Amino acid sequence: MVPDPAGNPRLLTQAGFYGRLISDIRLVIDGTTGDVDRLCGVYQATNVPVNRDAPDPDVAEIVGYWQDASADAGDEIVGSATADILRAQGVDANGNPAAVRDGESALGNLVAEAQLAAMDDPAYGDPVIAFMNPGGLRTDILAGDVTYGELFAVQPFGNTVNAITLTGADIRGVLEQQFQNPGGPRASNLRLGTSEGFAYSFDVTKPYGQRVDPATITLNGTAIDPAAEYRVVANSFLVGGGDSFSSFTNGTDPATGPVDVDTAVEYFEAESPVSPPAANHGTATTFATAPAPAAGLGGTTTEPTPVGTVDATSGALGVAGAGFTCPAAPGAGGGTTTPGTPGTQPVANPGNGIAAGNLANTGAATGQLTALGAGLLLAGVAATAAGYRRGRGVTE
Repeated sequence: MVPDPAGNPRLLTQAGFYGRLISDIRLVIDGTTGDVDRLCGVYQATNVPVNRDAPDPDVAEIVGYWQDASADAGDEIVGSATADILRAQGVDANGNPAAVRDGESALGNLVAEAQLAAMDDPAYGDPVIAFMNPGGLRTDILAGDVTYGELFAVQPFGNTVNAITLTGADIRGVLEQQFQNPGGPRASNLRLGTSEGFAYSFDVTKPYGQRVDPATITLNGTAIDPAAEYRVVANSFLVGGGDSFSSFTNGTDPATGPVDVDTAVEYFEAESPVSPPAANHGTATTFATAPAPAAGLGGTTTEPTPVGTVDATSGALGVAGAGFTCPAAPGAGGGTTTPGTPGTQPVANPGNGIAAGNLANTGAATGQLTALGAGLLLAGVAATAAGYRRGRGVTE
């Protein structure tokens, strides 16, 4: 539970990944206002683990069919790589090699270059720089033949590649937002892949928002002008400010391009054999003095206030689970602590925010619905009987 501006708890819920959890979310909607009743109605979420030990045979048959079908497309060779094209490399807790996200990578730069090439068209505004987030790179490209399936595994999210217009100051903001540890809202460092010809220098010892010298940001050897506008490319996740890269949301004149994996396929088809590009667009250095704070980032070393939470009891009604008092009396929209059982509440139980005897999802009175149903049934019987009599020639 996270407090809203009024101090009342708001439920946040998230299921797992790859379908390993299903969230059973129970809400009561005010039929007049359309608002969720967070104070007195059922207001809960339960993450239900998915049993992966005994597959349902009918579902398994459907999955198997599509796995076989996708294998045909996935095995198609679209190009080749002269050497392994890797994500940034580090080590895990056991000292074994592992991909990391706080370093520039050959793969990130290659994906950015492929996306820029795909958008190199007046229809998209002739963009000149591309960015790629490290979290969007899910595996490496190995030397040899490269298949569609391998490229899809690198970018499996189905993002589109978009073009927007950013100022030079916005681009500096994007670069600063790579280095958010310490002092930034994300509290981690995520190095972006960038297209060929783009370069900058950074000093992570300086305060957040002052770690990239704007004088070092260049495109093809020419300094980026903070006041000028540049057409840039990034996937839809980044353009929307994903991974706390909020400077992307300053973009104007958006244009939506192809799906990201299609740009990689097109690039390998046109450029193979493809070699790993250098991962040297960003240069770590030491600034004698910190540059002026980037616009819009605050330029402060003050740690942001952590997001507050409110302890809650799973399955409790509304704010009662967080120790708040429900303002409504029992029978007038809630006030009890008897939530319904997921999947077994077609008719409301007392305390779920809808009066007893009404449908749980609509609030309609069951007595009225029963009477209406009975009336319709009798009318149907009468109409059927009359039709039968006419067919037999009994009626006038």
